Order: sequence, then C-alpha cells, then structure tokens
Amino acid sequence: MFNFLAGVGQKIVADYIPKIVNYGIVSWHIGEGNEYYEKENYKDAIRCYTNAIQCDPNSYEAYYRRSLALYKFGNLEQSVQDLLEVTKINPEYFMASYMLGLLHCELGNEQQAIIYWSQSIRTNPTFAEGYNARGRAFLNLGDYGRAINDFTLAIRIKPDYAEAYYNRGNAKYALEDYQGAIADYTQALQINPNDAAAYYNRGVAKADLGDKQGAIGDYTQAIKINPSLAAAYNNYAAAYNN
Repeated sequence: MFNFLAGVGQKIVADYIPKIVNYGIVSWHIGEGNEYYEKENYKDAIRCYTNAIQCDPNSYEAYYRRSLALYKFGNLEQSVQDLLEVTKINPEYFMASYMLGLLHCELGNEQQAIIYWSQSIRTNPTFAEGYNARGRAFLNLGDYGRAINDFTLAIRIKPDYAEAYYNRGNAKYALEDYQGAIADYTQALQINPNDAAAYYNRGVAKADLGDKQGAIGDYTQAIKINPSLAAAYNNYAAAYNN
C-alpha cells in the first residue's frame, strides 16, 4: 500500500538536501575568501566570493564581502555595483547602505552619501557610525546645525565615541563656539588620550580665547604624539612669540 507520508518525507528530503549542500558550498567559498581577505590577497578573495555568487546569486553576504575586496583592490565602481545588489537582495542590511555612503563620499558626492547614510539609519536607528558619518558630510557642506545634531545622536547611542566628540567640537568651532568646542575636544581626549588632532584643535580654540599657555600646552602634546604635525609647530611658535 502507498505510504503518503513517506512519499511526502522523501520529497522534502529530495528538495532540501541539494539546498543544504549548496549552502555549505557557498559558506565554504565565503570562508576561503575571508581568509584571503585577511591576508590582503584581494584578487583571490574576489575569486572566491565570485564562486560563492555563482553558486547562489542571492547570497547578499557574498556580494557584500566581494564589494569590500573590490574596494581594497581599487575597483570602486564595481564595489558600488555589488553593494547595490546587496540592497536589492536584502534591503534591511544597513551596512551596505553605510558602505555606499562611504564610497560616494570618497568619489566626491557627499549629497548622495547623505542619502545612503540616512537609509542605513532608517534601517537601524541605533547605528551610531551612520549618524557620525552623515554628520561629517553635513560638516563638510557647512550645515553645522545638522552636523551637531547627528554627532549628538551618535554620542547618545555610544557615549564613548571619541570621534563623534571630536567632530562635534569641529562643528562648534566653525560656529565660533570655542568653549563648546574645547569641552568636546576634552571629552574626546579623555576617551582617546593619543589623539594628536584633538590636542591641536583644542589648542587652536584656546588660542582664539586668548589662553596662550593652554594653547602652547596642547600644541606640545600634539607634537609629542605626532612629531610630523607641522601645523602644531607653526602654531606653537606663533603662540610662544606673541
């Protein structure tokens, strides 16, 4: 007598075993690509990720990993195309939108970068790096109010985010809020005491407030951390001689 359940079970096994095997092959290719990527062998990493995509054209992970390798290999345009493919396959993968923002910013298209960073934030509203990146773009475009708002949101999400404090300090300095800038640079330095740029910028803000000794002290620290920071030497000499 025909066993209907047994027949159904056999069909399920027949349907799923190839998928399981294929998933394992895709994962193996991605894993091999990751090993090459870690060794900075981006050409072979790209080959492995491409093999994974050929096995599964819907593997957004393989496209994403290949986009990173293509970027490292110097192929920005193809990297962008792979990231766009990721957003088609999995619109919720916010890191693809974030990386698209970084690449467009590097290509000089900050307005488009802002669109992608906004997309990454909508997908993941607690993504501090997305707010920080978008804030930098607003800062570069001279939109200091929006920049400060984004840096503040990044800090609210990630209170030990030294870079966001530093960037917010730069935005406040641009608005001639020197005291506010000094406070943010100081906070950034409490988190990361080896940030020569934060010492240098805080020195500039102190100089603008007439705090000559404070400025000299910060320029000195900046030079200790980064002896090749020419601007710190110049400002140190100017503050010392005035």
